[in-house]
Amino acid sequence: MKQDLIVNRAYIRLFTSKARYKHLCGGRGAGRSYVIAQTAIIRMYEPAYFRGIIARQNFADIRGSSFQQIVDIIEDKGLEDDFHILEHTMSITHKRTGNQIFAKGFRAASGSSTAKMKSITEATWVWIEEADEVGKDDFDKLDKSLRSLKGASLEVLFSYNTDNEDSWLKSEFHDKKRDDTEIIHTTYKDNLKNLHPDYIKVLERMIQSDPEAAKSDVFGLWGGGKRGKVYDNWRSAESMPEDFKMECYGLDFGFTNDPTALVHIRYSQGDIYVKQLIYDYGLTNPDICKRMNELGIKKSDKIHADSAEPKSIKEIQNQGFNVIPVIKGIDSIIQGVQKVKQYQVYIVNSPDIQKENKNYIWHVDSNGKTTNKPIDRWNHAKDAIRYGVVGMLGKPITKKPTISTPGKR
Repeated sequence: MKQDLIVNRAYIRLFTSKARYKHLCGGRGAGRSYVIAQTAIIRMYEPAYFRGIIARQNFADIRGSSFQQIVDIIEDKGLEDDFHILEHTMSITHKRTGNQIFAKGFRAASGSSTAKMKSITEATWVWIEEADEVGKDDFDKLDKSLRSLKGASLEVLFSYNTDNEDSWLKSEFHDKKRDDTEIIHTTYKDNLKNLHPDYIKVLERMIQSDPEAAKSDVFGLWGGGKRGKVYDNWRSAESMPEDFKMECYGLDFGFTNDPTALVHIRYSQGDIYVKQLIYDYGLTNPDICKRMNELGIKKSDKIHADSAEPKSIKEIQNQGFNVIPVIKGIDSIIQGVQKVKQYQVYIVNSPDIQKENKNYIWHVDSNGKTTNKPIDRWNHAKDAIRYGVVGMLGKPITKKPTISTPGKR
């Protein structure tokens, strides 16, 4: 029942404000996606007409993020009998009220086709997740198409991290005084009771070790933007290919401060496809083995892992898994990055990889110059991918690393 959905009081204005545009932004770990997913469920229970859209730049990314978040809450609260959930089309309908939500992407999975925002008349509520990925032109087309003949007021919810000072979201909504806009800025401190203690330590460690990065990542202050992304041509895909030449797994060890990341990698028709399987804190080696058994990973499957963790590798090998250490050497990170950049990479249903991809950038020195060394953050799944690709496809063709030009994105 909907009264079982207890909403974080930091977001009370999400329910009281009459503004058309509601921006939920700020630092990481603030629980924005969770509370918006709760809102969607509550709205579907209400007797008034409701038709909601959950949207992202790429349609394929919705399945593992906003749509899954809503489904998880429904299942966690034992509300499955009240809803008709269609996983394939990513639509959810309340059986009694008929109210529903469905998914729409501004772009297809490849990012190369035209916008898919069609048949959205009568929508009363729109959630644009990772709104900073969406271009202003695409949003304007959507905004102009939203209309309802049923007399219901319209809400457009944006959720995003405020890390790019050049974003149109800042200039269009934050820098202007608008009567039709509500800004709800939150940080992890507004959501402490819902966060794992290890994740809180990660954020607080960043405050101490890298206060400049913490301004945007932790406190949600507008910064100078993410300059020089290491990987700038990764795309989304809806599924792993069934027709493939090679496959393997990549494993990066973590524990308290960093997550353990396990990815599934397939090489098909000259392209790399990647799907995250594990991205979690506090996992011991027995925990990792248990997870891999649950995932159906066979003992003969090749798992390429960080050679700097020989004890962990040995313990997992002792459980019968075929873990292969990836030998490191001078400039092995740069060489691995070069190898991965030789291929078109498709990300399948992997929100944490997508998040890393936005934040994994080249290090900037004290003079503001971009170096050819990546930062040592937002790289856990990235390292697992690098281990897997290098282990499966060999060392890269030697060439100078490609560095994205700093500036607006």
